This record gives sequence, C-alpha cells and structure tokens, in this order.
Amino acid sequence: MLYEKTFLNRLRSTVLCECEGYVQAISWHERFVAWASEVGVRVYDLVARCSLGLIQWEKSPNRSIEDFRCNLL
Repeated sequence: MLYEKTFLNRLRSTVLCECEGYVQAISWHERFVAWASEVGVRVYDLVARCSLGLIQWEKSPNRSIEDFRCNLL
C-alpha cells in the first residue's frame, strides 16, 4: 500500500500489488520502488503508475525462500 499526500494534506492510498505474500524487503529510489516477496522481486514505476515486471525466485524442491535473506540496495 502506498500513501501519498494530496490537496489539503489528505492521504490517498494506492494498492501496488496484491496476492504475492508478505513483503520481506523494500527499496525506494526516485521514481522506482522494488520489493521482495515470497513470489519474487517486483519493480514499480511511481510516475507511470505501473509494474515494470516480476523476477520470480527459482523453485527448488529442497530449498525454501526462508533459507535466504533478501537485501535490496
């Protein structure tokens, strides 16, 4: 969920993405927001108001996403 200030300092909420599980890490730089979830890493363009894509995690039968710590720089 993204909250932005609007006219008269009111907050407008925008859902960036749904149904991908919990956000494990997030990074924001200028017009781009990237976050890692259980599905993969997604990049969102705040100016264009659209997702630029999803990089899915490699699925391995003997490894879990919890085995790795996610860092976004």
